[in-house]
This record gives sequence, structure tokens and C-alpha cells, in this order.
Amino acid sequence: MLLTLVFALSSYHYLSISLFLMSLLWWLKKALKQSLIYLAILAVVLASYVLLYSHQITYQLPNNTKIVELYLDEVTFNQEADSFFGEGKLDSQKVLISGNKIEQLKNQKIAFKKLFIRSAELKPLTKATNIAEFDSQNYYQSSSIHYQLSIKDYRVVSPDTLILFNPISLIHQVRFELKKFYQQLPEPLNMLGFQLILGEKFKELSYDETFKKLGIIHIISISGLHVQVIAKLIEKLLYLLRIRRKQTKIITGLALIIFIFIGNEQVGLVRAVVSYWVALILANVFKVKLNPLDQLGLGFICHSLIDPLMITTIGGQLSYFLVLILILTQNMSYSKQAVYLNLTSLPLLLYYFYSYNIFTSLYNFMAIPLFDYIILPIVLLSFLYPLVPLVFDGIACLLIKLFDVLSYVGQLDYGMVNFGKPEFVIMMLLIGLTIASFTFERMKLGLVMTMVVMYSMAYILIHFPFYGQVTFVDVGQGDSIVLTTPIKRRVVMIDTGGRLSFGKTTNTKSIVEKITVPYLNAQGISKIDALFLSHQDDDHIGDLEPLLRSIKVTTVYYGVGMHRVTKFKSIMQRYSETTTFQALKAGDRREYGALDFSVLYPENPGMGENKDSLALLVRVQDKKWLFTGDLEKDQELAILKKYKNLKVDYLKLGHHGSRTSSSFEFLKQLNPGYAFISAGKNNRYHHPHQETISALSNLKIKYDGTHQYGMINVYFNKFGQWEKRRYQTNEEDYG
Repeated sequence: MLLTLVFALSSYHYLSISLFLMSLLWWLKKALKQSLIYLAILAVVLASYVLLYSHQITYQLPNNTKIVELYLDEVTFNQEADSFFGEGKLDSQKVLISGNKIEQLKNQKIAFKKLFIRSAELKPLTKATNIAEFDSQNYYQSSSIHYQLSIKDYRVVSPDTLILFNPISLIHQVRFELKKFYQQLPEPLNMLGFQLILGEKFKELSYDETFKKLGIIHIISISGLHVQVIAKLIEKLLYLLRIRRKQTKIITGLALIIFIFIGNEQVGLVRAVVSYWVALILANVFKVKLNPLDQLGLGFICHSLIDPLMITTIGGQLSYFLVLILILTQNMSYSKQAVYLNLTSLPLLLYYFYSYNIFTSLYNFMAIPLFDYIILPIVLLSFLYPLVPLVFDGIACLLIKLFDVLSYVGQLDYGMVNFGKPEFVIMMLLIGLTIASFTFERMKLGLVMTMVVMYSMAYILIHFPFYGQVTFVDVGQGDSIVLTTPIKRRVVMIDTGGRLSFGKTTNTKSIVEKITVPYLNAQGISKIDALFLSHQDDDHIGDLEPLLRSIKVTTVYYGVGMHRVTKFKSIMQRYSETTTFQALKAGDRREYGALDFSVLYPENPGMGENKDSLALLVRVQDKKWLFTGDLEKDQELAILKKYKNLKVDYLKLGHHGSRTSSSFEFLKQLNPGYAFISAGKNNRYHHPHQETISALSNLKIKYDGTHQYGMINVYFNKFGQWEKRRYQTNEEDYG
């Protein structure tokens, strides 16, 4: 039973979940000894499976309706960008919505709104196109959201009055009023109110990154422990009102159901409330009292009936898994339980988040009681702020001091280990070994030694890989290439990618923070030895500063003369103490392990324009690669004129496959065995151009593009073996 639970919670394989449910069913039948309950649970399991299966069908686009229904408490406004983002309903189907012109919505007093759509674009949510990238399609699938509606023009329509008074609308109205109330509170009470009561972020704060580094991010999210605190407060209040115990339990349970919707239906919140009701019904209706493990299993079945895809989310897996460990270690002391909880969850956290703080157990030991028994009650009492603002202003100042101390500790990076992502099988074995180590005392020493060996092996395999790689990161309409060497790994990047600016900009995360850095972290990479910048365009180096801010870069190379570009010059000045900046020109060479870089262009100082792009000939073992940035045809011909016998095995086409680069003569002389194109899917420039594709076809040069397949990885080892993988198709070629 235990093994099937662990396997079910740690994989997306529905067979393993079904096995867990069946084993739990057998256990509960034995515990309850009532065939009626057995049949009822069986019906629930079968219904859950049917619902789970139904979510796998292909959803059709909604009809061509012009009305979108939404609740403003589910919408986030960006004042700076004059935009909004959230959830709504189109033709009775949930969709993500986004749009501009927020003046019609931001000052509304009623949460429920109908929008008449004058102009909009409806698209299905897309899968992640890079390894370790956030997958919005999978994430929103658990909420039955499959499309995004980009609204270009709309007007607000008055909804039916009766709709405003149904229970769901009233709860959304309460939540809407709470959002407006918490927005007025001083920092960090506003942030805590949003995250601990409403279950969403107020805004991106530096505290979030601090809590992540310390491994205590969960304490500012709604959890089962928070529900227990709130339930006890409600029960105490009802007790003072002399309400009977049975009625108190029912009223508390109903209040917690309302809190589910107020708290944005967070998985941990739903789990705790479902568990509360399971215990209440069994005790008062069936006169049965289950042990905590049985109660967890039955609660899981009920939760799966409510939300069949809950277990496919990280939150769902972690919530049930951590509660399982708490139950298994309930007889231990608080400090010992905290250690085992962190050790057991470590493999799962590494699998999803790649890094860990070795002092997390200590930080949690100190922080959890503080947040759950002091800060959470303060947040719950913050509705008194209008009556005693000075008191809460003082509390807010104390909290800021506390968070500043935490920020200082987080910035020191003490104890942070960038482990990387272990293989799924290794992760499962480590979880099993950890649980076994505190279950079988006689085998404890041997199991602990086995765990140490497995962690060491996993770390070595990640940080000293048998293969190197040339990876074309899908950064949309831009360039970013990662090169690494085998065994004693060296890491080199060519360009960072970045957004091309068209009109207003937003303060959202950069492409490099959302895509490249997670990819590097998943491989255990915490330092880049060298970064080559081809030229000044934003789609090539626009994310230079976020990259330097996120990860250590030893040396940045750029084409001679580009230091005169104002924006680049200011970045050089800000990061000159931590990173070396060097200009390169034709004839220069740099070597990083098995990677040998020769600069073919530019000859003379330029201003970092397309025609000044850094052209790099890279020898990777016995293969030659050529990267030319956005060099145009005239500069390509200049290279051919100087290097008359130049041949390459692999070519990254210039300027994203534009007709302004990659001339027929250039391609013919280089005669690459394979060409790669880095371009955005459905980009506004229509890259790659048909002229370039025709030239490749006429010369029988095979090619792949990030616009077709997402991230493209070319792996090699010390024995001269090469393998190419396309991320979205998982196809493999060998060369």
C-alpha cells in the first residue's frame, strides 16, 4: 500500500494511481468491515476514473460567441502596462483571458461582469518547448482550462440582476472586497493577506525569492496546518457562544468550505477541508473512527472525485506526500519529525526544483511555529486595521524588520546546493530508501549508507556527465545557444535571447529567467564560463542583464567596437566587478575544454549592428560548427574570400533564416551536413524565408528549426558519437 502511494503521488501514470486506489480500497474494506461502504467507495473510485479519463479527450474550440463572463476577483490588473489577465468563461467553457484598456474594469464595484467582445483572438494553450520550462498547458489542464482569449477591444455589459445573488457570485463578491481591503494594508500585511487568505500573489516581492532560497516558501501559502489553526479559532468562538459540539463541527466545516473558494481552491486547503469532513461524517453518521493513514486515503479518494487531475499537479503530489510522512513520523519529537520530513521530501523537491538548502530543516523548525501561531492570527485579525491602524502599522514595521533579516540570510546563500534534476527512477528509490530508514530500525545503517551512495552517484552523473551538448534554446524570435563539454564540464553560451520591444513593456520575468536559467539549473549548472554576444539586437542580447543577475558568468565576449553602444556600456559598468568583459576581432581564439572558438568576423570595430556580428567557428572534437549571428550576405562573402577552403559540419543559419543571410554561394561552399534555424513560431517576420529554405533544399542540406520543434539538443561524447534530439517530438538522429 505504501509503495503504491509513493509511486502514485510521484508520477503522472494513471495506472499507478489506480493501483494505489485499489490497494487503499482493500485496506479500507478491512478496516470498516461494512460492505455498503465498500460498494460506495468502489463507486467513487470508478467515477473518479471515468472523470479522469474524460479529461483526456480533445477539447473543441468554443462557439463563435461574443460574450465573456468573468469575476473580477479572478483578474489581475497591471497598471503600468494598462493590461489585465485572469480567468473567464466563454460559451460555458473556462478560458484564460488577457487584454488592454483596464479603465472599464478597474473601478467596478460588482465582481461579476460580462464583456461584449468586439475583437479578440482565441488560441489553444501550448506545451512547453524547452526542457525545464513551465508548461502552461499541463498546469491549466488541471483546472479544465485549454484556451487563451486575447481581447483587443471590448465593452462591459450589465449582467442579469438575479445572477448577482446566487451563492457563487456572493462568494466571489466577498473575495473581491477582501482583495480591495488587503491592497490597502501596509506591506507586508498586504502580501501576507493575499497569500495566506486569498491564495494568490499580491505582486512579485523580493521576499518570495528569499523564502525559496531558505526552503520555507510553503509557510506563506495556504496549507493544512493553516486550516487547522483557522478551524480551532472558529470552534473556540462557537464554544464561547455556547453552541453544542456537534453543531460546532458542522458550522466549522461549512465555514471551511466557504474558505476553499475564498482561498482560491488551493490543493492543500481542499485536502485539509475534505479530510475534516471525512472524519466528521464517519464519526457522526457511520460511528467509525479511522486511523490517520486510513483517513488520508479515504480523503484522497474523495478529493480525486472532486478534482480528478489534482494528483497530476506538483501541489497535489507534495500535499499528500508530506501529510503521509507526517503521519508515519507522528510518534517522533518535533525536531526529529522536521528532519525526516525534509529528508523524505528532498528527492521530490530536487526532481521539480533542482536545488536545496541544507539548513532547510533548521529554518522550518524556527519559522513554522512563528508563522502559524503568530503571523497567521495577525493576518486574520487585520480586518480590525481601520479601527486601530497605528497598532497594525507598528506590527507591519516589525514584520519588515523580520523579513529583512531573512532576506539578508537568503542573500548569503549559505547551504544552497544546486543539485540538478535526478532521474525519475533514482528519485523514486531515494524516497523509498528514506521511508524505509525510519520504518525498519534494524536496517537503518545500511539503508542510510545506500542513500548516501545514491545521492553521490546522482550528483556525479549530473555534474560530470558522460556527454557534452550543443543546445539551441527556443527563446522565440531570437538566438540562445548553450555548449557544454563532457566529464569535466565547461559551459559556454552564445547570445541570451530577449524580447523585441513593440510599444509598451511589462515588468514580467525575462525569457532567460523563465527558460534558460531553469534549463541550466536542471543540469546542475550554476556558473557559465563564457558568454559570446553576437551583436546588440534585443533578440540576441536583450536578456544579458537578467542572466548576469541570475547566474555567475566568468567572462563576456563581444565584437570589437560594441562597447560604444550606450545600453551595453552601462551593463558593463554595473557588472564589471563580478564579470570580465573582453572585445574580440577576427583572428582571436579562445578554448574551453573540448570547445575551441576561432573568431572569423568582425575585422574592424563596429557598433554592434547586424553587419558587425561576431562570427564564431567552433571545433567540437572532430566536428566544426559555424555561428554567424545576424551577419548579412556581404559579410558572409567576405568570410569566404578570406577563408577560401572553409567547410563546416554544422551551421547555425544567420539572421533566423532571413533572405538577407545564408546566400546560395555561402551554403554551397560551407557544405554543412546539417543546418539549424533559431526563430519564433509564427513570427511577424515570417522567418525562415522561403528563399533560404529553397537554397537548403536545392543543396540537399538537412535542417531543423526551433520554430518547428522547440529546443534542439545535439549530444556528443568522448568517443566521437553524436545524437540529436528534438524536444517537442522526442525524435532522435545519429551522426
